[in-house]
Amino acid sequence: MMNSKAKYGTALIGAVANFGLLVALLVISGGPSESNTGSRTAAENDQIRTVAVFSGAAEPAPSSPGSLVRVQLERGQLPDDVSHGIVATDQNCEPDAQGMSHCLNRIRPAGGGSIEVRHNHDMSRVACLRPGEKVELQKA
Repeated sequence: MMNSKAKYGTALIGAVANFGLLVALLVISGGPSESNTGSRTAAENDQIRTVAVFSGAAEPAPSSPGSLVRVQLERGQLPDDVSHGIVATDQNCEPDAQGMSHCLNRIRPAGGGSIEVRHNHDMSRVACLRPGEKVELQKA
């Protein structure tokens, strides 16, 4: 029969072995990943996407894979000399009956202030603009 120290030692060895197995599996698999709709690959996370900001009555066509992210300016004004910004919010992303999302994003241009834009896209094909994402901004 084992004494309490031996039982504790056996349990500790088992716990350490299980932890080691978990770490090995995470290393082999590349670590935890996002599984939600619109998730991005590691390569995409390293890229700065270009956001074309449209203003006026005509809405731009929805964004498509591999192209500019097309957004409609809802509030604010994009300064002429701004080239980069940080996405602050991503809201109202529920898709409509046709599967299109009409996300509302607030972006802080590098020079200060903020703009609010509408990003129309199919989330299964084009990822949402995500808070904290650095983007290149250009007037369309």
